[in-house]
Amino acid sequence: RAATIDNSIPLSKPIDAEDGQHVHWIPVHAGQRVILNFDGFNRSEIVWGTDANVFRPERWLENVMSKVAPEDQCGGPYVNLANFGGGPKACIAWRFA
Repeated sequence: RAATIDNSIPLSKPIDAEDGQHVHWIPVHAGQRVILNFDGFNRSEIVWGTDANVFRPERWLENVMSKVAPEDQCGGPYVNLANFGGGPKACIAWRFA
């Protein structure tokens, strides 16, 4: 997606820049494209464990979200998969996939 206005993306936790400053948000300028790393979300070892890169579909039947801190979840509507988006603009077909 491309930003339509100048804005910023708040970070859940500040990060340290190379110059030692604490960064609390990422500036996004009008027209700038923002790309989400779905592969990174869907292979997070924090969420899926050390076998996150193994195709194991039965993991989606497990209730692992109760064990994952809210700040480490991606917010997807189904088992924390980011592919369907999230919130009010989530993919309407996520229940059929």
